[in-house]
Amino acid sequence: MWKLHFLFIGPKSAKFQALLILQKEIYIF
Repeated sequence: MWKLHFLFIGPKSAKFQALLILQKEIYIF
């Protein structure tokens, strides 16, 4: 999963990256 996360890192996908992080944190809890 983290590999996919790093693939999305970019100037245009900053918001999308943040959404992925929030979804992962919520999924953990």
